Amino acid sequence: LLYTHVYGAFIVIAQNAFYLLLWTWRQTPGQLPWHRWLRIQLLIALGFLPWFLILLQQISAVQNNFWLPTPGALALLKTLLTYQSLPLALFFFTIAIVALALWKGPVDKSAQSEQAARRQNNALLLCWLILPLLIPFLLSQFVQPIYITRYTIAAAFPWYILVAIGICSLSRLAAAVVAGVILSAALINLPAHYADRRTE
Repeated sequence: LLYTHVYGAFIVIAQNAFYLLLWTWRQTPGQLPWHRWLRIQLLIALGFLPWFLILLQQISAVQNNFWLPTPGALALLKTLLTYQSLPLALFFFTIAIVALALWKGPVDKSAQSEQAARRQNNALLLCWLILPLLIPFLLSQFVQPIYITRYTIAAAFPWYILVAIGICSLSRLAAAVVAGVILSAALINLPAHYADRRTE
């Protein structure tokens, strides 16, 4: 992941943030004790070290001639909107669906505590969604502009999962209607999306 793109580092950070959250909640994250978790992180760091040295050289080379503007206050919202390619009104509707997923999304019925299981699921998805967006956004504000929406594509998956969980929380008829409306709106936007020569 780290060798695929430098933004993979933010996914690793999100994974570790989730582990630390579970640890502070006095839960054993996947039966993984902290000393094994620490060894795994050291191995990841050692594996990435050869490329990290090259990355530092690349950063130094472009430091004085960087082309990216500082992202605006609405950059994060625009990124989520790009993930969906939906009209603005429907985008806010999907935000409500995500809120529903976080509030009453289905959990594993075998879990000892439904509330604890939902909290763990939400923590995983929110770490995965928020940190890969927020970290490069903050770095762009206070260090060097590095925020590009397409680089954050890995954060789209928890967003899709949360939307799907929210839809599954509805009745069967309501879920079918909501899913149909979202898919139809996304399909309508496809021709305009691919007509743009800048589409990657």
